[in-house]
Amino acid sequence: MAAAAAEVRKKKKIIPVTLGVVVLLSSYVLPPVGEIEHAGWASIAIIVFAIIFWATEVIPPAVTGMAILSLIPIMGVMGYQETFGNLGTVMIWRLMAIFILTSAIQKVGLADRVAYRILLFTKGNVKSTLFCFLLLNFIFSFIIPNSVARTTLCVTVIASYLETANVEKGGNIGKAFMITLPAASAITASAIMVGASVDIFAAHIFHTMVGYTWTYMSWMIVNVPFCLAMTFMIFLTSIFVFPPEKKHIVHGDEVIRNKINELGKMRTKEWFVIIVFVGLLVMWFSDISETVPAEMAAAFLVVIPHRWQSLNWKEAMKAVKWDILLLFGASIAMASALRQSGAVSWLAESIFSHLSGISPAILVVMVVSMTMLVRLGMTNMTGAAAVLLPLLLTAAIGIGVNPVWLGMICVVSCCGAFFYPAQSANSLFAYNFGYYEAKHMLKFGLVLFVVFNVTLIPIALFYWPLVGVPILA
Repeated sequence: MAAAAAEVRKKKKIIPVTLGVVVLLSSYVLPPVGEIEHAGWASIAIIVFAIIFWATEVIPPAVTGMAILSLIPIMGVMGYQETFGNLGTVMIWRLMAIFILTSAIQKVGLADRVAYRILLFTKGNVKSTLFCFLLLNFIFSFIIPNSVARTTLCVTVIASYLETANVEKGGNIGKAFMITLPAASAITASAIMVGASVDIFAAHIFHTMVGYTWTYMSWMIVNVPFCLAMTFMIFLTSIFVFPPEKKHIVHGDEVIRNKINELGKMRTKEWFVIIVFVGLLVMWFSDISETVPAEMAAAFLVVIPHRWQSLNWKEAMKAVKWDILLLFGASIAMASALRQSGAVSWLAESIFSHLSGISPAILVVMVVSMTMLVRLGMTNMTGAAAVLLPLLLTAAIGIGVNPVWLGMICVVSCCGAFFYPAQSANSLFAYNFGYYEAKHMLKFGLVLFVVFNVTLIPIALFYWPLVGVPILA
C-alpha cells in the first residue's frame, strides 16, 4: 500500500518537473521580440519555472529558491556575484533579527501571560473572547512581528481553552476561532514593515524599482487603519458565517487561573526583554532604525551571555527561519533579473497597456482579484509578491497611476487570501487541531474576499491620498 502511494506521488511530480524543464529550454530557441532577447526570455522562463514549482511543491519552496539562484547566472541573465549579492541585502538581516526577537519574547512567557489574562477577563463570553483575541492579535503585530509566531501563540492558547471547556469539534465556536485567528494574524501583519517577510520584501522592491523609501512610521500611517478596520470586519464576518451555538464557554476559568499561577510573578528576564523591545519600538517609530541596525542590536542584547539572557546561541539559530531567508533572497534576485533583462517592462506593457483611464475602484478590485488568484496556486506570500509586484510597479507608470499606490494594494492582498488550509502556514497550523474542515474555510474565505474589497476600496481611494500616497503619478 505504502509503495503504491509512493509511486502515485512520484508520477504526480513528473508532469510539473517535465513542464519546468521544457519552459527553461524553450528560452534558448525563442526569437528576439522587440527589446526581449535571450536574457529576457530566460528571466521569464525562470519565473514561470518558479511558479510551477512553488504551486505544485514538488520540492520544498526554499529548494526552488536555490534553483532560481543557480539558474539566473547559469542561463546568463545576471552575473554570479550580482545574483548572490541579493542575499546580503540589509532586509534579510533585519528579518533574521526579528526571528530571534520573536523567539525571545515567546520563551520568557510575556505573550502567554497577556493571552491568558485576556481569557480570564472575558469570563467565557464567546463573542467577547473572540473579539479580544482578534484585537490582541492586532496589538501583538507590534510586539511579535512574525505572523506565524502570533498564530502559534494565540491558536495554542485557544485550543487548550476549547479542549478544557469541552467545546465540540465541528461546531461553529471552534470554526470561528480556528479560521479567523490565522486570517487576522496574516492580514494585520501589514500593519508594520517587518510584520511578515512579504512586507520586508515589498519595502525593498519599492526602493530598488521606483526609488521610494518606506520608513517604519510612514508604513504604519498608511497601513494601520486598514489592518485595524479588517480586525473588526473579520470579527463581524466570523459571527455572520459561524454564529456561535451558545453565548458562554463554561469551566475554563479554573484552568486559565492555573496557567497564570504557573507563570508566577514577572521575572527579571521578562522585564529585560520588555526594555529591549521598547527601545526597539522607539527607534522604529522615530525612524532611527533607518540609519542604525536597531533589530540586530536588539537581537544581540537578548542573545549575548549575561544574567538576563533570553536565548542562547543555539536556540537563536533554531529560531531563524533559514528557508524563508533563502526564499527571500531568491525572490529579490528574480525581481532584479526581470528588471535588468527588460522582461518586466515588456510583460507590463503587454498585459496592462489597455487599462489606462480605468476607474481606480475597479483597479483596486482587479489587483486584489489577480493577487488572490495567484495566491490560490502559490502558498508562499513572498513568492506571489515576487511575481506580481515588479509587473504592477512597471505597469502603473505606463498607465499613469502612482506605482506606490498600486503596489501597496498588491502587498496587502498577498496577505488576504484564505480559501483552503494549505494556502498558508498560519491556517495549516490551526487546521491540524481538527475544529473545521476545508469546506468551512472556503465558505469563510469567499465572504472575506468581498469584505476585504469593500474595506480596502474607500481606504485606498480616500485615506491613502491624504497621507501621501496619491492615486495618480
